[in-house]
Order: sequence, then C-alpha cells, then structure tokens
Amino acid sequence: MSSEDAAVEAAPESQETQVPLDTDQVIAAPEDGVNAESSGQETTEPLTAQPEETTAQSELLDETAEQPSDKQVEETQENTLPDQNTQTETQEPENVAEIVEPNLKVTEPAEEGGLGSPLPSTAAEPSPSLSPQPKELDYSSEEDNQGYLKSSIHKWYNKKYLGGYRHKHQGTEFFHACTQTTTPQEIRAMRAIERFHRDTQTIETKNSKAQSTAEHCTQMSKKGCYVSVEEDKIIKPRPYVTAEQHHQMIVEKVILLQCFFRKTLARIKTKKMRQMRDQRLKQLQEKERKRYLLAEKKKQREIEARLHPSKIKDFEILYNGLEKWRVQETNRINSLQVSEPARLAALADLMDQECALLQKIDKLKITANTENKEKHILKLLEHMASPKKWLCSDQKYVYVDTPHTIRARELRDLYHALNLPMLSVDERLQILLHVKYTTKEFDCNLTREIVSLIDREGDLVSRGRPEQALEGLRKRISSLFLQFIKTPEFNPEAAHHLKFSLGQQSVYYCHGCASYKPSTEFYLSTTINKLGRCKMCTNDQNVAFDRSNDTLYDELLKLVLIQEAHKQGGHHAVYNAMSLLQGSDMRYIIDVLWNRQSAISGPSSLEALTLTRWNPDEELSPWNCICLTKQEAVTHDALKKASSQAYAPDFCQRVHQKHMIARKHFEALPEIREYVREHYIEDEEGKLHHK
Repeated sequence: MSSEDAAVEAAPESQETQVPLDTDQVIAAPEDGVNAESSGQETTEPLTAQPEETTAQSELLDETAEQPSDKQVEETQENTLPDQNTQTETQEPENVAEIVEPNLKVTEPAEEGGLGSPLPSTAAEPSPSLSPQPKELDYSSEEDNQGYLKSSIHKWYNKKYLGGYRHKHQGTEFFHACTQTTTPQEIRAMRAIERFHRDTQTIETKNSKAQSTAEHCTQMSKKGCYVSVEEDKIIKPRPYVTAEQHHQMIVEKVILLQCFFRKTLARIKTKKMRQMRDQRLKQLQEKERKRYLLAEKKKQREIEARLHPSKIKDFEILYNGLEKWRVQETNRINSLQVSEPARLAALADLMDQECALLQKIDKLKITANTENKEKHILKLLEHMASPKKWLCSDQKYVYVDTPHTIRARELRDLYHALNLPMLSVDERLQILLHVKYTTKEFDCNLTREIVSLIDREGDLVSRGRPEQALEGLRKRISSLFLQFIKTPEFNPEAAHHLKFSLGQQSVYYCHGCASYKPSTEFYLSTTINKLGRCKMCTNDQNVAFDRSNDTLYDELLKLVLIQEAHKQGGHHAVYNAMSLLQGSDMRYIIDVLWNRQSAISGPSSLEALTLTRWNPDEELSPWNCICLTKQEAVTHDALKKASSQAYAPDFCQRVHQKHMIARKHFEALPEIREYVREHYIEDEEGKLHHK
C-alpha cells in the first residue's frame, strides 16, 4: 500500500447513532486533490466546524463517515419515513440549509444529530493553509442570493447512503458522487411551491397476492397430510460423461452425418445417372423406331412402285429387277449339265418370259402416263386458279385475287364441267353453249375449230346419238379447250406457269430420235459436255441395254447432303461441291472410285454404305471423302485426332490417290472448276484446302 493510500482511511463504524447523508449536505473537497479509494467525486474545500461544537460533532462525523453494516442499514430503513428510504426520522431543524454550488458547503448550524446539522471536521484542526475558512453566505436579500438555490431539506428527494471516506491528516470527508450531485428532479422539487392538494393527502392503496410457504415449496406426505403420487415422475441420473467421451460422441455423430450426407449425394448422382441412362435408352428406342418406320415406309413404297408404278424411277426399278432376274436365270441355265439344244431351248423360253414381262411393264407405263397426264393437267389448272399469297410479319398469309386468277378460275370450272360424265342433254347443251361463247370472244384458227366441233356435237346430240359414238369428239373438244386455256393470249395467268417461253425457248437437236426439242426435254448433268439424246431416247436406251437404276444413288446423295448440313450447324442443304452432283456422279464415286465397298471392311451392300469427311476440318467433297459403312462412319466421325494420325500411312496414301483421281475427274466440268477456284487453295503437295 502506498503512502497516499495509507493516508486515506475509512471512517469507523458508529455504534451509537446512524445518520445517513442527505443530498443537501454538499462537502467541499481540498484543492490539493488527494486521491480517494471510492469512485465518488472529491470536494474542493475542507470541512470546518463551529467553535462551540468541536468535540461532539467531530465524534459524530467519525461515526457517520464509515459505511454502515447491513443490520444497521435495515434498522435505519425501518425508522425512515414512508416516502423516504434513506432518511432517519428526526426532528425538523429550525434553520433551513442553504444549497450552493457543488464546491461550497453548508454553514448554517442545526441540532445535533439532525438531518440539517453541518458536517463537523476532525478532532485535530487542519492548518489554515489546507483548511481555509469558507465564506458565510447571507440570504437576507435576493441580490446576494443570485446563483444560489434555497430550499427546505424535507422537500428533497433523499438519496441512498453509499458510504464515504475521511482523510486522516487533513480531516477532509469524501462521499459518493451520486450523494452530492443534484439531479433535475431534485431541482424541480426545490423550486416547487408548497400546495395542499387532494392528491398529496390521498393514500393510494394497492392489492397484491401472497403465496404461503407451504404452497410455494414442495410438500411431503406426513401425518395429517397426504400428497398424491400419481403424477409424480421418477428422475434417474444418467451416466457421467467425461470430456473425452463427449468428444468421441461428437466425432461419431459427425461421421454419421457425413455418411448420411454422402449417401444423399450418391443417391442424387445415381438418380441423375439413371435419368441419363433412361433418356439415352429412350432416344435409342426412338431412333430405332424411326429407322424401322423409315425402312417399312421404304419397303411399302418399293412394293407400291412395283405394283402400281407412276414415275420414271419406278419403272427403272422394274427394269433393273427384270435385268437382275434375267442374268440370274441365264447363269443358272448355263451352269446346268444339259445338251446344247436343251440349253438353247431354255434360253429361248427365258427370252419369251422376258418379252411377256416387258409387255406388262409397257402396259403399266401407258396407264401411268395417262394418270400422270390427268394429274398434271388438274394440278396446272389449280395453280393458275389459286389466289396470290404473301407472308406477313405475323407469320400469316394474305390471299389476293387478281383479274387474271379470276379468269383462270372460270376457265378451270368450264373445263371440269366439259369433262363431267352422265349428264342430261339439256345440261350438256348448256355447257357447250357457255364454252362456245367463251371461245368466240377471240377469232383465230383454234377458236374457230372449237366452235365448229361444239356445233357438230350439238347437232349429233339433238339427233339422239349415243354417248359411245360421241366419245372421240368430246375428247377432241376437251383437248382443244385445254390448249385454249394454256395459251397466254386467252389466259394471261398461264404465262407464269409455262416451263419455257414460246418466243425465247432454246431448241436442241436430239441424235436419237433426229428431232429438235427444248432444253427441258434433255437430261442435264455435270459430267456431260454436250447434249446428245433427249430424255425419251435415254430411257429407251437404258431399257434396251443397261437397265440401270440410280434411285439408290439419289437417296444416298440426299442423305449425304442432310448429314453435311447438320455438321455445318444448319437444317437445310447448303451450297457446296456435293450439291453440284447428281445420281450419276454419285454412281461414279461409289462404283468406280471406291469399287462399291467400304475402304476399311471391304465389300458391302449399297444400302449400308455412305460417304463421310476424310479431313473433319474440311467440307465434304469428292476429293475429301471416304466410303464406309454407316457404323464405321459414326466411329470415324468421333475421332478426336486427324485421320492421317489415326490410320496407317499406306492406307492414308491410297485414300489420297483416290482423292487425286476424283479431283481430276470432276475439275473437267466448268461448274466444279469455278467452285474450286473460288473456295479452295492448293498447297505445295497438291492438296486442296478450303479458304
């Protein structure tokens, strides 16, 4: 303990009288700033006592300066007034204490032991320098009382006694800051005027419930008191758990949580994998179903083409099948161990069967030509009579009828009425009269002939001739009226649906039938240099000699173009080198260049072959392709490295040789040569690379 701490000593506990300190007793602290052990505020001036009360008041101060005990505080609280918890019940002082600034002290004397008595100094009187005498204040005039607050002690809000300290040497008393600090409530109470009001004289009563000790505590069964045990619960102590056991339990629970969490993650992952598997299986099933439907549709189309051929490709299939059957039967007859006359007789019988089949095919061709001609006429009339349509911004079509389409629609209705069977005489005559007035508007050889034929039929009908006798005449009238409809001078809408203009058509000479025909009657191919034979002569030559069928090659070319469009990110055919080829060119690539077999697995059926890119970074072309089966093509396209690194050098060399042959063959065509010059560049090794 330091010297300064030893100088400060708590006041001794009083055993005679406890006088709590009121808030109106302001103690002045010394100016030298002696430290105190309490958190209270120190006064600025020392206490001084009156000369006549030195001994008694000093003893009283020593007794009250010390913190009272708990028992003494309880006795003091029992003697306090009802509205004051810290003030003892004493006689009201005669003089009124005066309240000054916090650094001043009370100088008015009071009764000994009273609430308003001044705080005495210690028995030893301090030196004049340390304890200067305070100036006595005079409150007789209001001018001298400015800055000071005058109030009665009993109107103060008494504060709780918090103890204090007394300096041993100087005798200065130090009390708690809350005790000597004036609060706003105290200032308002000091300034208030005394009033006698009902509220101040009315006692406020309050009811509160009290619980007895017997009800509050737990009761036990005893003599004269029975306590039921039906709702009692027996609580047994649990085993004591050490810190290590608790930590081990936490580790086990964490491991268990990790197991469940990993189990959840595994379930989520397996669920996703199961969904992916189901989706992949569903896609494979859907793909297989589409492939099956496509194969069935193709099979049905082939059967329909053989039973009811209607197109040139259908008849090519028939002729090709007939040729395969003839070659097979010829080989079978030649392989038989028979004599020469028997072999020749068998070959003659085979030729007779071939001729009978050719006659049947020709009859089917005549029937198909008739049906196709009628369908073509009806389709042409419908196109001419249909209104004009435009696609708007809202993806809807706007249909507009023009005078030309209305005229074409009237002529179409007349043509249909002219070919209606099972009509009465009056109805037939009315239709003929309407057609006559329509054609009579124009004066030419065609219209005059139509009018004369209509007059002749009207005369024969009026005479009662049967319909069988008028069949030829009616067909002639129908064909002439159709020619009238197709003439742009009589039907302006027909000019938009003709294949070529009558005044600007290109006419070429056919070396087969020795006749001049327009360019639309010739087969145009990228492999021909000049027009030789027309379509009719070419088909007849094919039927007579080769009987080849390019249907499979055409379908293969379409499939290759669709796959190439998907690889380039589109869904429609794009313009490339393969789009300039035709079925005959595809025949050359498959049969001649790749020997109609897979470059890896060897011979295979034409339906199983396809073309794919050799270099995946370049577009598909005759000089950048490889012939593989469809399964091999899927594996080849899935390669992540270049083809030259995936295959043997000898194999790559053979593929490059075939590419050079294909380039030399197709660059002879002007269209292919122009395309190569615009879209490709050649390196030092002679290979083409896309720009």
